[in-house]
Amino acid sequence: MSQEKWRRCGFVCGIAYVALAIVGSDVLAGRGEAPGLDATQDRIGGYVANNPPTVQEWAGGYIEVLALLFFVCFLASLWSFLHRAEGANGVLATTTLGAGLVAVAVKFAGFPAAATLSFRASEGVDSQLAAALMDMNNFSFVLTGALNAVVLMGTAAIVIQTLALPRWLGWSAVVIALGLLAGGATATSGTIFLPMLLYLVWVVVASVILFRRTKEDGTVAAGGQGFSTEVT
Repeated sequence: MSQEKWRRCGFVCGIAYVALAIVGSDVLAGRGEAPGLDATQDRIGGYVANNPPTVQEWAGGYIEVLALLFFVCFLASLWSFLHRAEGANGVLATTTLGAGLVAVAVKFAGFPAAATLSFRASEGVDSQLAAALMDMNNFSFVLTGALNAVVLMGTAAIVIQTLALPRWLGWSAVVIALGLLAGGATATSGTIFLPMLLYLVWVVVASVILFRRTKEDGTVAAGGQGFSTEVT
């Protein structure tokens, strides 16, 4: 398979990431009544004791893991595209890749806490421990917002400077990144929900544009000049 086809697969993975993340987190594993970071220990403990996990919720958690793996593939293709557009040492492109991978790692770090809490819920969990484990998972979600903001800012800087992609895509990334940073500053999962939703929409739109751009003729525009997407 050619390098162009591998890149296109990566951009398809961006769409798959968003679809799986929504299905896993909001459709299957979503618990709208789950206590947030502002809940008391007793409330969290009571919630865990009275809401044992279902098979559907376990399936949702597994799908979330798959979503993050697809996101890694998307990041690799995004880095390849941005690196060629940026040229030279590709500092911004590499920063974007690094921030995305750290975001995945932070999100993965929160899964063991949530899984442990669910796995032991039927045996009874102390309210303080239940609150600590749930907070770890919630904070991992909040922290990924700041890291995703770096992904957006790095991409925006390259896009606006080189015009490798539509300029509006770059400026929209800046706005969403600021929203993620502002939402994360309050340290609650509720205030960051809308910026994260817009971030997912941005990933889908960017994936479609990147897929079409690399599929057309193997070249993309950078600074008004074409350059090959084939590795040389």
